This record gives sequence, C-alpha cells and structure tokens, in this order.
Amino acid sequence: MHDLHAILRIAHIAIGAVALVTFWLPAFTRKGSARHVRFGRWYANTMYAVAVSAMLLSTLVLIDPLAVRYPDGLPADSDPARLAAGNRAGGWFLLMLGLLVFSNVRHGRLVLAVREQRERLRTPAHLALISSPGLLGLWVASVGIRYESLLLMIFSVIALMGSAGMLWYAFRADIGPRQWMIEHFGSLIGSGIGAYTAFFAFGGASLFGKVLTGNLMVIPWVLPAIVGTIAIRALTRRYGRRFATPATASAS
Repeated sequence: MHDLHAILRIAHIAIGAVALVTFWLPAFTRKGSARHVRFGRWYANTMYAVAVSAMLLSTLVLIDPLAVRYPDGLPADSDPARLAAGNRAGGWFLLMLGLLVFSNVRHGRLVLAVREQRERLRTPAHLALISSPGLLGLWVASVGIRYESLLLMIFSVIALMGSAGMLWYAFRADIGPRQWMIEHFGSLIGSGIGAYTAFFAFGGASLFGKVLTGNLMVIPWVLPAIVGTIAIRALTRRYGRRFATPATASAS
C-alpha cells in the first residue's frame, strides 16, 4: 500500500508541475487559434491525469491512513486514532479537490463542444460528475466542523459553489450571446484554481510555515481562489460587453 502510494505521489507531483506551467500557455495565446487549441488540449490532458492521480491517492489514504503515511511504524507516544482521523480528513479534502478539478475541465471542454445546445450537458453522466464535488463538499464541511478545520470549511463552500454554477449553466432558461465561451474560460480557470490550491495546501507548509502560522496558513491556500475569481469576473465583463446585443447591453 505504501509503495503504491509513493509511486502515485511522485507521478502526481511531476504531472502537477507540468500542469501548473501549461495552464498559462492557452491563456496567453490568441483565443480560437491553432496554438490555443493545442495548448488547451495539453493542459486538459495533464489536468485529467493530475485529478485522477489525486483521487487515487486520496482513496488509498481513506482505505488505510496509517499504512501509507507510516510504513515503518507510528511516531513515539502518538495517538493512532488521532493520526488516522487527521489523515482521513486530508484524504477527503484531496478527493473533493480532485473531483472539482476533473469536473471543471470536463465541463469547460464540453460547453465549448456543444455551444448553444445545452441539452447535451444534461446527460446523467455529466450531471452526476458536476454534482459530485458539491455533494462531497457537504461531507467535507461536516468533517471541517468536527475538527475545527477552517481550510476544509472554506473549500467545501467553494466546491458547493462550483457544482451549483455548472448546474445553473446547464439548466438556466436562456444564455446570452456566446455565453458558452465565458463558461469555457471560467471552468478552466476554476480547474487552475484547484491545481494552484493543491500546490499551496500541500507544499505551502514548507514554503510558508515559518512565516504564516495557525489560521494564517489559510492565506496562500485561498489566494488562488481570490485571484481566479477576479480573473473570471474580468473575463465575464469583457466578453459580455463584446458579444452583447444592443438589447442585452442596455439591460445589463
């Protein structure tokens, strides 16, 4: 169990590093160009791999939280039940984050493929996928409350909002001109938020642990969500104005 977890962890970190870089390639190329499409495909494929490996890692932790962390035995004077509960809480968080990233990438690519034909988003498989982060977020929220973890409580809300946003887009009565483009950008930026959040959440302890202590460690964890939300809002306003009809522009 430990060896499998270690191998998956190395692969997850390596692919994750590639994903953090490829996230910016389609962002800085002309939208709709051949390079943008190619870079976007690279990013999506690496993020699928990152999300799947994260979910596999979290599943191993949930199955046996002590074996994967302490193959040579528990630390002296440790409480096995407490260690297991803490590791399982981290496993639930990583599973929720992996689902959120995977669903955002899948949704972002699918809305681009179907465009105005949003009924194609309402298949049972896709609805189950985009609902899963929010449903798991309810459980993660309860775990966060139980262990007084601000990180888990904050990101359970983010997961709920992510699922709600994708479902709202799929079922809303009508959409504005080229709203699918805005949804595409927003979903893929959302997946980037998840990737950078995982980077800071699991690597942040070593990077910022000496500077930010206690609840202040939440700052680097929530920073990607804040920056990403600002970027999504800016893109929404920019493309909303560009593609708005005179009637919708005046209504806005």
